[in-house]
Amino acid sequence: MQALTRDAATFVANLRFEDIPHSALRTVGAGFCDCVGVMLAASNEKAVNILTELEQLDQSRSGGRVLLSPYTARPRDVALINGTAAHALDFDDIGLGSHPAHPSAVLVPTILAIADQLGLSGKQMIVAYVAGYEVWGEIALRDQDQYHTKGWHPTGVFGAIAAASASASMLGLDTSQTMAALSIAASRSSGLISNYGSMTKPMHAGLAAHTGIFAAELASKGFTGGGEAIEHPQGLLRAVSPRGKIDLNTKSQLGEQWNIVNLPLGFKQYPVCYAMHRAVDAAIEVHRTIGDRLFSIQRVSVSIGEDQAKLLHIHQPSDALQGKFSLEFGVAGALVAGRLGLSQVKDNFVRDPHVRALMSKIEIQIDSARDPIYKVFSPCDSVRIEFGDGSIIQRDVSVAKGHPLAPLAEESFRKKFHDCTFKWLEEQDIALCFDSLFHLEQLPNSQELPYSTWYPLNSRI
Repeated sequence: MQALTRDAATFVANLRFEDIPHSALRTVGAGFCDCVGVMLAASNEKAVNILTELEQLDQSRSGGRVLLSPYTARPRDVALINGTAAHALDFDDIGLGSHPAHPSAVLVPTILAIADQLGLSGKQMIVAYVAGYEVWGEIALRDQDQYHTKGWHPTGVFGAIAAASASASMLGLDTSQTMAALSIAASRSSGLISNYGSMTKPMHAGLAAHTGIFAAELASKGFTGGGEAIEHPQGLLRAVSPRGKIDLNTKSQLGEQWNIVNLPLGFKQYPVCYAMHRAVDAAIEVHRTIGDRLFSIQRVSVSIGEDQAKLLHIHQPSDALQGKFSLEFGVAGALVAGRLGLSQVKDNFVRDPHVRALMSKIEIQIDSARDPIYKVFSPCDSVRIEFGDGSIIQRDVSVAKGHPLAPLAEESFRKKFHDCTFKWLEEQDIALCFDSLFHLEQLPNSQELPYSTWYPLNSRI
């Protein structure tokens, strides 16, 4: 049995910027841009307001910045708020191949919170991100079964370990201290699929970030944890594994094979669960071809994978939060509007009579075949439209826009960032913030990032 906890700790404690493949820098920069953008876009979401009401915010003490604003708090509390905001719209990136999760929604808030307090450079932030991403992949990919099928949200479960790795890197913990941090985080790793469609789902990312920082802070003071918390027979991997088929024998590839290169991030074009993105792509393609025939649609058949369907378990959504996990809403909304952006994923659009009428005509068909690489998905998703005159239109999509196999140009990232931040950053600061994050290795100090205009609406300040 491999000593995974020690191997991971050794990797994190010794990782340096010069070790990281140059091709990873663009992925990290894009991850930071995308995450900060969607985090600011969610600044006034109800879940974020409730959390800020409970936290002690300040404008005078040192600490991390809440939503890039002048308001600060302890790093772990900032990470809880910012991590929840980063995932609140379900517009954040996705990564790690056959075990899709939301790495940046955990790692970026963790890193920004500590970097702000310590005044760290972009290079140090990159090292922390890669440390977390690589450890996340190293442990999650040892089980080929899908954690979703057992009710686990991998972002919460493995994100805590990744956040502890990133935190240990920034705090300069040695191997023994990092082992303790990973072990502490392992005991606080969680996140349940049953909470999809509620405020608790995005808080999985915030809690993972909070846990990672707290675990590293404890370890830095001498707090101890079991040294085999990941691989132990009663450790994390066996506890969460759907069927117990875990590879604990293969030697660690940390620092030799890079997950961030081989399994890079995918970036969302729609603020809904990634499991429906290919179907939404297909529905938008159909919208562009049918013109005024929308109201003559008689039936819509949507084919997706079995595990995708389990994630999209809400069939009659009552609001936007639930709509993010409703395939019926995603397809109907895309057919009606020809897009599915922040303006569409709103309560009033979910309840729109035209959308509701079209939702009632949708039938979901399950494809039992699996994509050989991205195993949560079927090889292809399809949307088939039948009209009153008997004619049929069908569109099949095997790769979603923004997927690593269909990467976005820098201008696409820039546009999404602008659309997400224009309410919270001055116009001249939008470009400055984007460029600083997208080319993160050139940032001398995280404190040079522009300030947002966010104000804690529910705060006692």
